[in-house]
Amino acid sequence: MIKPGMFRATTLGVAALLFTGACTAHEGGSAATGAGEAPPPSGPQSTAAPDGSQEAVAAYKAMWDEAVEASHTANVKHPGLDDYATSGAHQFLLYLIRSYAKDGLVARGRPTFAPEVKSVTTDKVVISDCSDATRWLMYRKSDGQLEDDVPGGHHLIDATVGRHGDRWLVESLYVHEVGTCIT
Repeated sequence: MIKPGMFRATTLGVAALLFTGACTAHEGGSAATGAGEAPPPSGPQSTAAPDGSQEAVAAYKAMWDEAVEASHTANVKHPGLDDYATSGAHQFLLYLIRSYAKDGLVARGRPTFAPEVKSVTTDKVVISDCSDATRWLMYRKSDGQLEDDVPGGHHLIDATVGRHGDRWLVESLYVHEVGTCIT
């Protein structure tokens, strides 16, 4: 389902590179990294683990929950898109949803996630994930037909989640091409 494009946002600027991916007839990867945007007005509060890893994973999962919901309508103004991501990760999500809307596509189904904390500092948590998007597919909004007959796949996802005051927000994402992990 993470079909539309490779997107990289850095502190030096934003560059979009085309690619195709998971749930269409093409395969590819997508990326978003960066900093510089103001944190969104709401998000998970850091109250559980002293190292923040539980809150960071919760923010990561919540970000994907909101992105999946937005993909079902291709609504770039979905209210939750701003709640759990910032910087390049936020720009990446907006880019995906805009691409779906532009192409007249919506998603059905849900991917699954299995995030694992790889490293923790006082203000950053690095997450690695193997997402299964085989049940998160693209459909044409106009007639409800499946976009193509290629099932989604498994994607390795690398994410960095940062502490922003008392909240944790996903700052960067790198979604690798289909077949880069096995659940």
